[in-house]
Amino acid sequence: MLVVTLYVNVHNSHVYASEDWEDIFNVFPYTTSHITRSWTNTISNYIQDVKIEYLGSTNIDNLTSYSLVGNGICFVNITSYIITLSNTYFNLRYGQTILLETTVKPKDTIDQNVIVSLKVYIYKIVIGDITRDDIVDIYDGTAIGSSWGMNSTSQSWNSINDINNDGVIDIYDGTYIGKHFGETL
Repeated sequence: MLVVTLYVNVHNSHVYASEDWEDIFNVFPYTTSHITRSWTNTISNYIQDVKIEYLGSTNIDNLTSYSLVGNGICFVNITSYIITLSNTYFNLRYGQTILLETTVKPKDTIDQNVIVSLKVYIYKIVIGDITRDDIVDIYDGTAIGSSWGMNSTSQSWNSINDINNDGVIDIYDGTYIGKHFGETL
């Protein structure tokens, strides 16, 4: 059996919701198991940043692989005792959903339960607050300016600067700074 504990909470005043997910897999040798959870941003005028922290695991030697993927971003990947973690945030715009999919493949024999603990942070952010300092100000305008013209294939691409999520930093992102200038949490 594999127990995956996801602790969902928000950071400081940014916390929007708190919920504990505990997913229990009855895993069988040579069988890949999947479980999905989703989170939808339901508050308008705010972006939610989703970040996942790996808290630890026990008995991972019973696993061939373990992964937690959210909307194409691999947050956690465990294979052959190598644990790879993403330091990426997923920017969840109003009405968007992140689908978190856990995939587990055990070894041919399972001696003990495997436990993987993760914490999912969901930060509430004012639209246009690129610097994440809880106010839309000149520093956010500077951040847009420094990445002006970049697109999702640019080497130093940062999706946080793409406010309207269209894959390019341009005037449309800049207008969000102007529209929400001075707004705070």
